[in-house]
Amino acid sequence: MKKPKTITPEMLTTLTTKLPEPYKTIVQFAAESGLRISDILKLRVHHVADRCMSVQEAKTKKFKRFDISDSLFVALRALCALKHDKDYIFNGKQFRTRRKPLNRSTVHRRIAKLVPGSAHSFRKLYAMNVFKTTGDIFAVQERLNHKYLSTTCTYLDIDINKLIKIAAEEVKSNS
Repeated sequence: MKKPKTITPEMLTTLTTKLPEPYKTIVQFAAESGLRISDILKLRVHHVADRCMSVQEAKTKKFKRFDISDSLFVALRALCALKHDKDYIFNGKQFRTRRKPLNRSTVHRRIAKLVPGSAHSFRKLYAMNVFKTTGDIFAVQERLNHKYLSTTCTYLDIDINKLIKIAAEEVKSNS
């Protein structure tokens, strides 16, 4: 598995101050939710009913429930103004793309102009924040909907073999 690049909190601040809308809100959403960029871009106006959101992930087909911050909720509601419930929140601006969501490569290019990384790097930032808060690798695995712990370890820059070795040594010392 290719290792996602790390986005630091300082890089996040740079992006949220220098990117124009709707890219700023996309970045904030990715950092707060841990959703894949393709799932974020396919969100429609009706998904933003309140601060507690439920989204079905395209890749895993699992539902993910999460709360968003007040500032993100306000930004999303502003983007939803004057749109219909079935419209995409992050749609194209030109006439031919107005009824389609933004393309993820467009978002990647905007981010790459300011910091090294991609939109997917925000999943890694989210994973690291969850790990700092909980100290529980299994909580991170669950929130990212990862099937394998080894995938979660990649996001946290943890060598799975070292983790297994440490666990085995701890079991021996407790026996």
